[in-house]
Amino acid sequence: MKRLILSLVLIGCGVDESSSDYRRILYRGPICEEVDNGPFLHYVIEFRDMVEKATGVRPTDKLKSISYVTTSQDNLWGTCYTWSTKKGEIMMAKIELDPNLSNKSKVLERTVVLHELGHCIMNDDHVKDANDLMNPTVSMNITEEQANARIEHYMARLARGE
Repeated sequence: MKRLILSLVLIGCGVDESSSDYRRILYRGPICEEVDNGPFLHYVIEFRDMVEKATGVRPTDKLKSISYVTTSQDNLWGTCYTWSTKKGEIMMAKIELDPNLSNKSKVLERTVVLHELGHCIMNDDHVKDANDLMNPTVSMNITEEQANARIEHYMARLARGE
């Protein structure tokens, strides 16, 4: 029942879902799979480095894979799946991305992957602030400047301990 309630809350967040220019990024769990990070490893390293710079602590993670997976949900760019202890400690995680993301800009891909890493590595939830990386809505036409502003806002929030 707890997962159903969480799903209902997340379905209600984001911007106008009827707009074709927006896709939602959702967080879900739990599941576990042992796979290599592969071609997305540079995003994982970048994310860890940014978090360490913002907080002074290098995050550890249990991320096992980032991969393109076809799903029946056409309004999602990415999903983080986690397996956690009862106390909420992530023991293993994976990220699945919409294969159509590979045909979009690298800026969009980076934004989505870093957002999902916020869930899978930092165990962060969505926020309503549209200027934050952890906001679940992102434009397909996001610019590098807009993406960097969202990332900087998120890292500043981490630095403040929020």
